[in-house]
Amino acid sequence: MTTSRRRSGARWGRGQSDGQGAVRRRPGKAVLRLAARVTPRLRGRARVVAVNAAWTLVGLILVALAAEGWARAKVRFLPAESRPHYVHPVAGRIYVADSEFHHTNMLDYWNVARANQWGFLDRPPVLPENGQDGEPSCRVAVVGDSFVDAKELPVSDKLQVRLEEIARKRLPALRIAASAFGHSATGQINQLGYYDEFVSRTSPHVVVLVFVHNDFSDNFPPLHAVGSGYHADRSPWITAHRLDDGAFELLPPNLVGERIRLELGVLRPRPTLVRRIKRLAVSASYFAKIVEAKTARMSLKLYLDARREALARDPRYAPWLSEWGNYALHNIDFGTRDLPPAGSVALEYTGFALDQWKLRSERDGFVLAILSAHMMGTQGNLRFERLKGLASSRNIPVVDQHAYILRQGRRIRDAHWAHDAHWNARGHRWAAEALLEWLEANREACG
Repeated sequence: MTTSRRRSGARWGRGQSDGQGAVRRRPGKAVLRLAARVTPRLRGRARVVAVNAAWTLVGLILVALAAEGWARAKVRFLPAESRPHYVHPVAGRIYVADSEFHHTNMLDYWNVARANQWGFLDRPPVLPENGQDGEPSCRVAVVGDSFVDAKELPVSDKLQVRLEEIARKRLPALRIAASAFGHSATGQINQLGYYDEFVSRTSPHVVVLVFVHNDFSDNFPPLHAVGSGYHADRSPWITAHRLDDGAFELLPPNLVGERIRLELGVLRPRPTLVRRIKRLAVSASYFAKIVEAKTARMSLKLYLDARREALARDPRYAPWLSEWGNYALHNIDFGTRDLPPAGSVALEYTGFALDQWKLRSERDGFVLAILSAHMMGTQGNLRFERLKGLASSRNIPVVDQHAYILRQGRRIRDAHWAHDAHWNARGHRWAAEALLEWLEANREACG
């Protein structure tokens, strides 16, 4: 009985019956011998993988530390989280007098900017009563947006200072004294308040409006709202409004200045683990801040698109903003032949802005000129031709910086920063040289 049971399947390696006819296999000696040979080999391979992974991790840590060390050596300081502003009842949003802040794009420049007593990033303004015998014979006021604001540079490198320095060498008889009045995110309509409250006090002989590619858009309230972030109806600068009969009227600055806030729900959904890790990395690492600065344009586009979508929900602005068309960020490309409807209206608003400046010129007796910045192009470029047409019909001369740079055998791209479209020190100097060339040819502008 015992012998038959052993022969029926209880032998080691043959399997064992589970009582229902099924045979449950046991590993044989051959399997065990194979496992004995394979296990050390797998352990060896696992050990190699673990060692390689450890060295890779060490290498990545060393690279990260080297990158962080390079970033901390490169970065002189971090950008200011806030800048001291207030809304002047006439001039609109400007800097607090004598305030100071740090400005950097984390890639090209690190500058400490300081406002003068009037709230602009310049030296003390030149007033007619400053001196008797030494009173300058030609007072020039430069008015514009961020190109004149020029937070990227010390005052010694800016257009107005370069103009004085070059004029002392080339045209000492003119005795030019220049002041600058500019702020980011403004167009010629918004800048009217600068003249009414401050520029007029200097009794300028010449007022130069620095015109850049986004000024057409900034003169039209819906497009300006998308770019500046302030609601079209509650802007902290002077704006224009078209009445039902087609006439324009100027609206004073809103002393509160309400920002477009609806886009925040789109841009800041509930934080996920990835967003939290990214936020932690950017807050702790200078190298991460540099990477973030390099990708800032993509983030800016998200903000601008969200602002546009929020403002387009208002039926008053939907016709101009619902179909984005040829818009680049918040600007229309005025260098194209076929403009979207908002582009044609923006040209009309720009014409009204120039009318207002011309009225002040005739009333107060100064010469009005426009400095067309390099990105506007030159003759043959529709962007420049549209500006030239608006200016010529109002007898406003246009100084072409783009053409001046080419005549000097220089490259247009050398006029701005590598990661920023604003003028660098060369761009400011070339703008001053182009303006001085025009002043030399039109000395009667200085009286």
